Amino acid sequence: MIFTTIPLPLVLVINMFLYIATFKKIRDQVHSIKQTLGPESASHKAHLKAARAMSLFVVALAFQWWAIALHGIYRLFTESDEDIPRILPHFMTTFPNTGGILNLIIYAIIHKKKLVD
Repeated sequence: MIFTTIPLPLVLVINMFLYIATFKKIRDQVHSIKQTLGPESASHKAHLKAARAMSLFVVALAFQWWAIALHGIYRLFTESDEDIPRILPHFMTTFPNTGGILNLIIYAIIHKKKLVD
C-alpha cells in the first residue's frame, strides 16, 4: 500500500512536470535557432518530434503502472480484499510486465527510419 498510494502517483506527476519542462526548453532553443538560422533550418520541427517521443514514454509509464495505482487506491478506501474487483490482481501482474515490450515498440517508432534502411 505504501508503494502504490504515494510514490507511484508522485513519480507520474514528477515525470509529467519534467516532460513539460524539457519540452519548453527544447521549444525555446528551437525558437532561438530559428531566429539565428532562419525558419528553413533543419531543427524547424525538432521540438515536435522530441515532444512526441517523450510523450510516448510517459504514456508507456502510465499504461504500465495504472493497475497497481488503482489497487492501492482500492486498498486505501475499502474494508476488505473482497471489495476489490477480482480481475484487478490479474491486471496487476500483466500490465507492469509490459514495460519492456512497450519500450521496444517506442524505440521502433522513434527509430523506424533507421530500422527500415
